[in-house]
Amino acid sequence: MPYRYPRFKREILFRDLSFRGGPSPGQPLPDFELAATEGNPIRARDFVGRRPLLLTCASVTCPMAVEAGPALRRLHAAFGERVAFVTLYVREAHPGEHYPQPDTFAQKVAHARAYRDFLGLPWPVAVDTLDGDLHRALDPRPNATYLMAADGTVAFRALASNDERALRAGLAALVSGEPVPLGERQPRVLPRCGPSVCWTRYWAAPGRHPGGTSGGSSHPPMRWYAWRHCSARSTARPRRRRARHRARRSGRAARGLAWLLGRRNSG
Repeated sequence: MPYRYPRFKREILFRDLSFRGGPSPGQPLPDFELAATEGNPIRARDFVGRRPLLLTCASVTCPMAVEAGPALRRLHAAFGERVAFVTLYVREAHPGEHYPQPDTFAQKVAHARAYRDFLGLPWPVAVDTLDGDLHRALDPRPNATYLMAADGTVAFRALASNDERALRAGLAALVSGEPVPLGERQPRVLPRCGPSVCWTRYWAAPGRHPGGTSGGSSHPPMRWYAWRHCSARSTARPRRRRARHRARRSGRAARGLAWLLGRRNSG
């Protein structure tokens, strides 16, 4: 499948449920020099040897990246003086009519500015190349987060940027001087998007997908596929759930039959 796919498909979700490559904790973060939505280019060497960096992947059509905005702002308020924050704008996770997969770099910059303004981010937004050079070098997950130590190595990475508890723990450990690497966070079930203003407003953003599926109607089955894929990796577990369901159903039937027999005998 091409990097800039025109429409989201189910197999993309399955692929995005875990890291499959990229720099692991302890390995150097790939070098980069990228344009920003405003101001000078953002370069890796601006941070190496100076201060840690929290790099989060995002797009305006990724619901979890949109939901992560408030959590990331809280983390920035707590750690922003000691850790640099940068958002890396990548391909559209769910391209649609309003925000299709960009065909030009100028269009991608416009999408990045819309994302920044939508969430009111106080830190810079770097725009990856049209073909996602840095994103593909990192392992192209839609909203992964990389915490780079001051020496340029990955101290911690998380699959979801709205996993506030894991990111807060990683940031706190890094600024307190704990030895790196600190590991990674790959939850078997991704943090669920909660009810927030960002989440409610998100559905108006993507528009309708090329196949006629709106952003709002495509997400419930996507959540179901994610739950099924993450929670039922073992074939024994679904069998146990089905067995419990059959047992409960049989128990209800037995109780109903006993009630009917009791009424019949009492009559």
